[in-house]
Amino acid sequence: MEKTYVIKGQAESKWWLVDAKDQKLGRMTTKIAELLLGKHKPDFTPGVLMGDSVIVINAKDIKVNSTREKEKI
Repeated sequence: MEKTYVIKGQAESKWWLVDAKDQKLGRMTTKIAELLLGKHKPDFTPGVLMGDSVIVINAKDIKVNSTREKEKI
């Protein structure tokens, strides 16, 4: 019988600074979501709060597909 690994105690949390200048919107948000969920950590455990904090700078300079810019939300 195999045992499931579950992290003990509080997971270590880090702060990430992301520069959004000239980054593609979809790829950048996917990477940020991975950091927020903690999936980049080797001891990732679903259902356990392991995510890091993210600060995004230069968000006004994100590259957006030209067809997406015209859509109204």
